[in-house]
Amino acid sequence: MKKIISIVLILFGAAATFLSSLLICAIPVLEEGANSSWMAKLSDSTKISALSLPGSHDSGATHSIADFSGKCQDYGIKPQLQMGVRFFDIRLKNSGGNLRIMHGFIDQKLSYDTFLDEVNAFINTHEKETIFLSIKNEATDSGTSEEFASAVLSTSKAHLGEKWAAPRTMPTTIGEVRGKVVLLSRFQADYGVDCYSGWPGEARKEGFDIDNGIHVQDYYALPDCEAKKASVLECLSYANQNATTGASPFVLNFFSGYLENAFPMSYSVPVAKQMNPFALEQIKNYSTTGVCIFDFVNEKLCEAVIGRNAI
Repeated sequence: MKKIISIVLILFGAAATFLSSLLICAIPVLEEGANSSWMAKLSDSTKISALSLPGSHDSGATHSIADFSGKCQDYGIKPQLQMGVRFFDIRLKNSGGNLRIMHGFIDQKLSYDTFLDEVNAFINTHEKETIFLSIKNEATDSGTSEEFASAVLSTSKAHLGEKWAAPRTMPTTIGEVRGKVVLLSRFQADYGVDCYSGWPGEARKEGFDIDNGIHVQDYYALPDCEAKKASVLECLSYANQNATTGASPFVLNFFSGYLENAFPMSYSVPVAKQMNPFALEQIKNYSTTGVCIFDFVNEKLCEAVIGRNAI
């Protein structure tokens, strides 16, 4: 019996050690940190194409299956807003007009209604901030494309009212969209900045331009992290030049991904453990970064990106 108890304790200790090693963020979040209102320091004439914005990949994905698959963030929406995240990437499933945040087939225990309420409450007290919101249809059983688009539109308007902004092209300056939530539509719709047309379904090592000129690096199915680092650096250089040329209205640089030879394949932690420290090393070398989109975003990453703005 004693041997059995000892074995159980050893296994429990090993499991606890393993799970603790998965934590990417160990940084306490202040209720109201210095970066809660960082965009208020920007001039209204600041071009959106020249911004350096912290973002989160699969922003609402805080739950997983046995800590192995599905989770991409340690912090919820409110703490992310408070630490300075201004680009949110969420994936939705529509069930008869009820929209829920998903990551693949994993329900993230967060409704779109609750997400919007948290964003709305934040903007009510931070009126000079702007939120860029990318939405993707994450389920094949979300009804027709028209039903999904209708559910997103009606729910967004109901919660945000005049704060909801869904132009078909990216606005030019930050002054045009202060206090707004600007939609990037990664689903079929006749509203929102179109990020559906021209976005490839497969992972590409090279950056690409979607139909409206937005430049994207989203190399996510990786043989190793060195390949991802090369793609990230190429996009950082593009964003740095784009701040002057204005060739693209927006630059999206995803630092997220998974290793194809890992188990399970969709496990995001090993990549984040390499890419997030790499980001802190590299971002300081660029005057402008575009939108840097992270798994397990934290305050240090936000500070590094925000610090690239002329504020």
